[in-house]
Amino acid sequence: MRWLLPAIFAVLVRLRTTTFRAHFYLIAATLLTTLVHGCAAPLPPAVSTRPAASDPLAPTPRVNYRSTIGPYVNARPIEPAPWQQQNQQVAPSSAPAK
Repeated sequence: MRWLLPAIFAVLVRLRTTTFRAHFYLIAATLLTTLVHGCAAPLPPAVSTRPAASDPLAPTPRVNYRSTIGPYVNARPIEPAPWQQQNQQVAPSSAPAK
């Protein structure tokens, strides 16, 4: 019982400090939001037309086969095509613009 009086005194001193007030307001705000959240109406159940996922007899969509290499295109290097003619077609004309 000897420790009780110093403990009460320490609590009373702590009450006067600003850090305790900040902690007190934080705890009070937390308790208030918890109380308000606890009194709030529950959310409505999710509406779904699908059967429960835990039902082993639930119908499932059909699985189709898709080849993993079906869209493959050979991309090996080839010899470069002649580029001079293509370059001449897109180059600006040498005649001065009027």
